[in-house]
Amino acid sequence: MSQITKFILLLLVLTGMVSCQSQPVIKPQTEMEKLEQQFFNDLWNLSPTWAASLGKKEFEGKLRIPDAQSIQDEKAFIGKYMGLFAKINVAGLSESELVDYKLIKNYLESTIWQIDVFKAYQWNPSTYNVGEAFAPIVESKYADEESRHKNLLSLLEKTPAYYAAAFEQLNTPTKEHLHLAIEQNQGTIRYLQNSVKPLLHKSSDQKFQSIYDGAETAIKNYVAKLQDLKAILSKSNGFRSFRIGSKLYKEKFALNLQINATPEEMYTFAKKEKIKTLQEMTKYAKILWSKYFPKTPFLKNNKQAIKKLLYKISEHHADPSTFIEKVREQLPQLRAFVKEKNLLDLDPTKVLTVRETPAYQQGFSTASVDAPGPFDPDRPTYYNVTPLDKMSKERAKSFLREYNNYTMQILNIHEGIPGHYVQLVYSMKSPSLVKKIFGNGTMIEGWAVYSERMMLENGYGNNSPELWLMYYKWYLRVVCNTILDYELHNKNLSQKNALKLLMDDAFQEKTEAEMKWERATYSQVQLASYFSGFSQIYQFRENLKKAQGEKFNLKEFNEHFLSYGSAPIRDIIDLMMVKKK
Repeated sequence: MSQITKFILLLLVLTGMVSCQSQPVIKPQTEMEKLEQQFFNDLWNLSPTWAASLGKKEFEGKLRIPDAQSIQDEKAFIGKYMGLFAKINVAGLSESELVDYKLIKNYLESTIWQIDVFKAYQWNPSTYNVGEAFAPIVESKYADEESRHKNLLSLLEKTPAYYAAAFEQLNTPTKEHLHLAIEQNQGTIRYLQNSVKPLLHKSSDQKFQSIYDGAETAIKNYVAKLQDLKAILSKSNGFRSFRIGSKLYKEKFALNLQINATPEEMYTFAKKEKIKTLQEMTKYAKILWSKYFPKTPFLKNNKQAIKKLLYKISEHHADPSTFIEKVREQLPQLRAFVKEKNLLDLDPTKVLTVRETPAYQQGFSTASVDAPGPFDPDRPTYYNVTPLDKMSKERAKSFLREYNNYTMQILNIHEGIPGHYVQLVYSMKSPSLVKKIFGNGTMIEGWAVYSERMMLENGYGNNSPELWLMYYKWYLRVVCNTILDYELHNKNLSQKNALKLLMDDAFQEKTEAEMKWERATYSQVQLASYFSGFSQIYQFRENLKKAQGEKFNLKEFNEHFLSYGSAPIRDIIDLMMVKKK
């Protein structure tokens, strides 16, 4: 071997050694990380529809049949992991791992409470809907169409067994949830007809028509059984009450919201905030009065003056046929403002797509955001807006007065930029899978409400008094959500008095008030998450501003807060304060 050859070989070896040394060091998994991985593997097998919705494509086409055995399997899962996580040395966890630990523990405790105590699977028939299982397959990009067809047919084959088991679980449902289940499952039939069936016409499986027909018939039969049950229970007045009572409300409040406050404390705080908000609205009403009513003195009754002014300003709104398009048109303006004011960085690669709310989801809220899961990050974020085609002309006009040209902007901030859409994009960048999956609703809704105030504080809308007045009307809705939800389940608030609260005290249009009443009867505690979340985030920011003075940077605060994913606000505050120390 020549000296030159030896030199080249030595050089190659040394180069290889240097290359090896420059490779990143792979940290061994901690005990917590190993258990988390095992936990999620088992969880996805137990909850394939959830897994598919998060982007785990290997679970598309799988459907859990909601029978008695599935409940026992879930209880066994919970018991197993409560025991395993109890063995974790909590003192040895990092701050971030400790939050993950608490999130998983809360999930396990919430789930066993739902099964053994709350038992919504027995009285809420809207729990059962296969639409969400089909959606990931319909919306996924498939290189191989045969794989899509195979997964769709697999779900269709399982649909009859799913609904047969679902009906067997029901025991004295509420009238309200029966109504919602009928409406949403009828929407699922339309979804299958319009979105699923067209995808199957190209299938090489010639049996698809009979399989599809069997699935559609199963959903129709479920709806028919619910309609019959509703008629029977109506005659005997044998419905379960949608009101859950103080004990269950308090327990659900603690498990769902995960805040350092009781329901009573938030309710009392909301009532005080309602008075303060009315004072702010009075201030702007006095500024605007002469512009809209130059020949009329300001009314002695402040509430009547505000109501008259709101009615006048609300005349400026979209048409029923253009409402969704107007929502779509406004988003670039919001993006430009956030960039101009340097409020936080926006990821231009993350697409936000405005669409009609899928038929199987309609009936619960006006607008919502459907973000991609951590295993499918390239999927667009969908901004769902419910179309107005089912409303009468009178009801649609009332709706559009509520969502007028000013209020629509607040809605788009809340749902879009820099609200839910932006927060969930940041959440997906969190290194913690736990924080991405077990998103805390109070943080998610709280950020969206906080973003509304932040945008206006920074000059969005050129400090238009009309926009500020409408903002405070919107914020009053947030405050009254907490009052409504608490009084509904703890004080037996009647529908008459609920509508009075919403229409007389919160200035809401009749359609909006009626829709909110319906929503309040379908859910519990969730309506309290908006005000609870906002008040925590805003107060924390204001305290930090006061402590830091001129050193406070709004963009740094926003991005630091969002960097912890959708963890509970109290935990985010702890993590931010630890890092600052």
